[in-house]
Amino acid sequence: MSVEEQLERIRRHQQGALREKKKGLHILAGSSCNSPQDNTTHSHSTTSTPSRSPSFTKENPFRSMQNRRQRGEGMSSDILELEASLREQEVVREQETPAEEIARLKEATHTDHYNMDRELSVPEKVLIPERYVESDPEESLSPEQEADKQKKVDRIKALIAKNSMQNVLSPPGPEKESEEEATAQDQEKMINISYELAAEASKRSKLVAALASMKTYT
Repeated sequence: MSVEEQLERIRRHQQGALREKKKGLHILAGSSCNSPQDNTTHSHSTTSTPSRSPSFTKENPFRSMQNRRQRGEGMSSDILELEASLREQEVVREQETPAEEIARLKEATHTDHYNMDRELSVPEKVLIPERYVESDPEESLSPEQEADKQKKVDRIKALIAKNSMQNVLSPPGPEKESEEEATAQDQEKMINISYELAAEASKRSKLVAALASMKTYT
């Protein structure tokens, strides 16, 4: 609730309390204007009857005025407390400099945005530290095996460096790709021809063997 709404609420409470007081005064003025005979008869009836009727208690203006006064006093105390709190807030705000007020408003806005972003954002991932397991120590190699291993490593490094340098210096063009495709096709043709020659040779050998067997039978 803003300060203006609170002040408007206080004014409404004060106006209501004033209306109640005015009604009580009008009731008192009307009762005082009654005749003395009515007053005496009223006092006589009140003294003669040991207990008051419920209708009389309900319609008694003095009792209703007393109840209203008590309600007005309780309401006025609440209003006074609210006014005191508002005055304290106004005093604090008057003591603030414009820069401090701007900083306070920015901080409140930033806090609201931060809370909203935190509620709508994806929860942060929990970092789990990696656990390193020591591997089994390698078996001890002989000097000759160490030398062979180092030579293989050096050879692999040299091949990788050579291929990388070739790729950097001479990137494959369309002509080179066509040459590679032609070479692959030639190799495939040669393989097919060799298969055909082998099949032809097997057929001929079978034919020669059959002819030789026929000659032996004749």
